[in-house]
Amino acid sequence: MTREFETILWQQDGGVGTITINRPEQFNGMTNTMLRETHELLHDVADDDSVTVIVLTGAGKAFCPGADLKHYTSGAPNEPNKDEYFDVPVMLHEMPQLTVAAIRPGSLSRSFFTIGRSMYAKMTKSCTSW
Repeated sequence: MTREFETILWQQDGGVGTITINRPEQFNGMTNTMLRETHELLHDVADDDSVTVIVLTGAGKAFCPGADLKHYTSGAPNEPNKDEYFDVPVMLHEMPQLTVAAIRPGSLSRSFFTIGRSMYAKMTKSCTSW
């Protein structure tokens, strides 16, 4: 599956798919666009039997601090959210694929990518060495 996104990257190598949160200049702060794109990708991947593991990581120094408050308070244009987009944490926990968070030490945060009972977190020196 090949998909192009504005705020996330998708790469598949065999049965392993990697979602990279890709707003490093904003420390990967979440926007409505990111939420929608992640929602769409997870729903597509959940139905893809060729993907058995999903690795979630962040570009740059940060994983994801949660909402990009600077973006939301700047007056910049923002696409509207839909209630259905907020199923991202549930999808990460309940989709058939194993979900793994590749997180650099010191970049743990409270975000919609919460690491829970069905998500395995692997601390790495560099997510590129995963």
